[in-house]
Amino acid sequence: MRALVTGASGYIGHHLCRRLRSLEWDVAALTRPASDLRGLDARRIDCEATAESVRAAVADAAPDVVFHLAAAMSGSESHLLATNVDLGLWIVRAMAEGGCRRFIDAGSFWE
Repeated sequence: MRALVTGASGYIGHHLCRRLRSLEWDVAALTRPASDLRGLDARRIDCEATAESVRAAVADAAPDVVFHLAAAMSGSESHLLATNVDLGLWIVRAMAEGGCRRFIDAGSFWE
């Protein structure tokens, strides 16, 4: 199985990547270029916060399932909307184009 994980720099995302790799999944992590992902057991796909960049990243990962864990809890209103709303929409659209139908979305009480 191939998985694409957003939010891999967070506690749950980091451990999810590790667990999926232990099950011999091919794991790609959708990351921001500046993310510190030392010790991450996944192929890193750097992505800008644009629909086109997300589309290219999802196509590159060619996932069977997407685990969407990325979220922002602070910042400007535009940053919060881009991370917590737009990113998920862009991922789902890209998944539909690529034929991926499994989407697992998780958040925290801070959101």
